[in-house]
Amino acid sequence: MAGTYPTTPEFASIGFSSEQATITSTTDSGKMFSVQVDGQRFKFSASYPPMTRDEFAPVIAFIMKQPYEHYVDHRPRWNIKNLGGFYTR
Repeated sequence: MAGTYPTTPEFASIGFSSEQATITSTTDSGKMFSVQVDGQRFKFSASYPPMTRDEFAPVIAFIMKQPYEHYVDHRPRWNIKNLGGFYTR
């Protein structure tokens, strides 16, 4: 990771999850076979309390500084309103 994540503002909630695709098949005799395919992926979600544009600036600066070539989703999908043109998508 590039840089250090800002210590403020603090998260209102945080979530982590892991995804591993698995193919399962059952034979006529009842035996079950499972094979893990594709790579394991991790998801991170976070929410913040309402904040001003100035409070959010260090967070977006950190995110935009990251090298995204190693990630499936190349940029976060924002649901941000009323930033006054700071960053919209």
